[in-house]
Amino acid sequence: MNINNIHNTCLDEKLDLPKPNYWLGVWDGPIYYRKMFTSLIREYKTNVVEIGSHNGSTTYFLGKMLEPFNKKVYTIDPWNGAQEGNDSVYKDYLNNTKDLTNLVTMRESSLSHIAYWHLKNTDYGICYIDGLHTREGIRNDIRMVSATIKAPYVMLIDDYDMPEIADEIDIAVKGNVIQLINPPNQDMFYNNYPDKGRKFAICIKGVA
Repeated sequence: MNINNIHNTCLDEKLDLPKPNYWLGVWDGPIYYRKMFTSLIREYKTNVVEIGSHNGSTTYFLGKMLEPFNKKVYTIDPWNGAQEGNDSVYKDYLNNTKDLTNLVTMRESSLSHIAYWHLKNTDYGICYIDGLHTREGIRNDIRMVSATIKAPYVMLIDDYDMPEIADEIDIAVKGNVIQLINPPNQDMFYNNYPDKGRKFAICIKGVA
């Protein structure tokens, strides 16, 4: 299965998704997101890195999807108030992910050398970027992941509709750092979700 087939599957096929025993945002969020994560994990069976974890809703989802394949989810987030995360949100994250046995958490900014070293020594093939929403932040995250992820890989970048994020992705594409697969309008998959304008970019390297 190639990436375009996975995308088409997410559009057309009703996938079985795990059900949590408590509410977490990703479960009631964009169905396309959930299908894409599910399909990618089932296809590539690789460890996943999540940059920007907030309250752990997506983290929990990824962890549960990775369990059958004995793979881990690695998270990087400072929870330092620079964006939406803080000590209170970090406590929510710990509570929401407490049942995961395949989770490695690093409370550190992705802008730090520690984060780079951590990823350099991590074997992973899928990364979900939803970290600092600034030009410096997204530029750093794309470069860091591109330099440390194991090819072939898939990089998912959230909030592609934000101009600064879209610009930095375009720069990376023009520099042949990544290849962008721009899916069609995803709004139709946001059933009763408050952020209906949000989209993510699917970026690849070495993937058919």
